[in-house]
Amino acid sequence: MLVRVLAPHPAEYDEYDNVLEKLFIEAIAAWTDPMKSDLSMGVRVRMSALGASRCARLANKTGTIVGGSVYVNSVSVLFDGNRSPTAIHREYVEVMLPGVDTTRGSPAKPY
Repeated sequence: MLVRVLAPHPAEYDEYDNVLEKLFIEAIAAWTDPMKSDLSMGVRVRMSALGASRCARLANKTGTIVGGSVYVNSVSVLFDGNRSPTAIHREYVEVMLPGVDTTRGSPAKPY
């Protein structure tokens, strides 16, 4: 038995293309929205409360974002004292105020 797959009629292309274009735009927005944040290269970060609860050994660490990651929702962080960056989920870090070292569990103190 031969099964034929029919393409849309040329008169229907405009409507068909609009539906595909809309679905494509929605898919791109869903993929890139989590990436939009103030986490960019060079920003100083510390572990968030969620990150501290999930990664206890990193709870009091601070570091610098040195790049992205192969994962959409992760960033590469070079923690202070480490030689190589660590890929970590964006929700596990929070931006530190410039000029203030606010390591979790210690009072704010200037650099």
